Amino acid sequence: MIFLLENNDLQRKDEHWKIFQRYLVNGLYYSGESYKTQSYYKEILISSRSAEFQHLSGMGHNPQEKSYNFSKIIIKQIIYVEDWDMSAMKERQISLNNTHMNFTYWDYIRAFDKVFYYNNDKHKHTWFIKSHIRLNHITKKSNQFSGMGHNPRL
Repeated sequence: MIFLLENNDLQRKDEHWKIFQRYLVNGLYYSGESYKTQSYYKEILISSRSAEFQHLSGMGHNPQEKSYNFSKIIIKQIIYVEDWDMSAMKERQISLNNTHMNFTYWDYIRAFDKVFYYNNDKHKHTWFIKSHIRLNHITKKSNQFSGMGHNPRL
């Protein structure tokens, strides 16, 4: 990313992360798609029954905690474009924080990558990944992922 820095940020040239945080909205990772946060992609996978998530803070589970040290994803299924039951560009709807949002099949595919874009304030976060999908089934159909620049690496 390229940012036009303000003069007071030029003096902080060794504080790259602090400068980066000042120029991004909290939870925003993709320019032009400000509503497509990590939570958005996570909700796509949950609502499509493609994945389950569990987040842990420190040594125990604390649902009130906003910062997580460990996260676990169980990948239950991958819906392929021929199984989408409609055009890949037709939108489906999810609800995130009581707001209705739309997503297409291509958002669904991107979710398998962008859902992992989480880091806590200490920059120490670990993902535990479990798949209920046979890997040889993924590789046979993975050409649709590779066309989007995504290759499932499970």
